Amino acid sequence: MAKRRNTRINTMFSENIFDWIEKETDERGQSLAQTVRDKVSIAKRDEEVFERLAHLEKIIKKSHSLIIQRLDGDSHE
Repeated sequence: MAKRRNTRINTMFSENIFDWIEKETDERGQSLAQTVRDKVSIAKRDEEVFERLAHLEKIIKKSHSLIIQRLDGDSHE
């Protein structure tokens, strides 16, 4: 029963996504393939931005940690 329910949910999701992309295709006057390529390109750019932000966050946390260590070391002297 669970597999059947998941299949129905996946089918409904796929149909909704197709309808959404088809609507965007009509609005833009593009081919379906071009609309999909554009969506993939946008997703890749967003992923790159998030990766850069995650890297920057790590750098900031490390810098913050080093500053705290140095301040803590200075206060013990």
